[in-house]
Amino acid sequence: MGFSLHSDGSDSMTQPDAPRESSNSSRRQRWFAVALTGLLLILFLFMISGLLLGVIAGILLWTVTTGFHKKILKAMRGRRAAAAGISVVITLLVFVIPIALLVMLMAADAASLAQQAQEWYAPHKSEVEARIEGFTHGGSFYILDYRITAADVMSKLEQASGQIGTFLISLVQNAAGGVARAMLLLFVSLYTLFFFYLDGAAFLDWLKRMLPMNPAQSNRLLSDFFSMCKASLKTLAIIGFIQGSLGGLAFWVCGIPAPFFWTMLMAVASIIPAVGAQIILV
Repeated sequence: MGFSLHSDGSDSMTQPDAPRESSNSSRRQRWFAVALTGLLLILFLFMISGLLLGVIAGILLWTVTTGFHKKILKAMRGRRAAAAGISVVITLLVFVIPIALLVMLMAADAASLAQQAQEWYAPHKSEVEARIEGFTHGGSFYILDYRITAADVMSKLEQASGQIGTFLISLVQNAAGGVARAMLLLFVSLYTLFFFYLDGAAFLDWLKRMLPMNPAQSNRLLSDFFSMCKASLKTLAIIGFIQGSLGGLAFWVCGIPAPFFWTMLMAVASIIPAVGAQIILV
């Protein structure tokens, strides 16, 4: 009797600790699983970091072209794979190839501009030097107590012209050397676009379930997000086209060399927030 009473008492002392140890163990397992998942996610993103630009471009193209893909899917009577393939081909012809051609023309125009600048400067060097000496009133002037001579200005101009030409030529060479990477990113973009055409709706349904919101709130959030993305991209494209075209037309009328290069440069500068319009005015 004494032994059994002592045994029962010890069991009653140890039994409440068992659920606590089990709870602590399960909590440690959950934290370990979360940490391992986060580590694997970081490692995965690091491995594909060079391709993320292509994935993002594919998602943006899918966001913009979802409307006409739905029309193609309806015309194909629900054949998702065929509709996705046709949509990718149309997107390639309408968006990707024209943009690639514009970039190639801009690079060629930049190289031509650098060559024209160097050819113009060589025979007009003495005239430029004479004008700088006339501007400096005796060959020198002061800025913040620093004496600057016409020779200093000429040397800096020669250095700047050479650097600009070298920069533009190297830009063209880098663009030509990056053809393989550009083709890889293009393939990743089109691959992402194809599978988003196929399973984009299922992905959105999964994303809605993952959000800590009720279905109505998650639907409204995603709807507003995609509407904002479409409106922003269309607005930036329209602003860039209008301001770049007007600036390029003005350069062409004034006879400034390489007007297409300046058109593209101004179109890109016009979509920069806060400073885009000021860059164009300068």
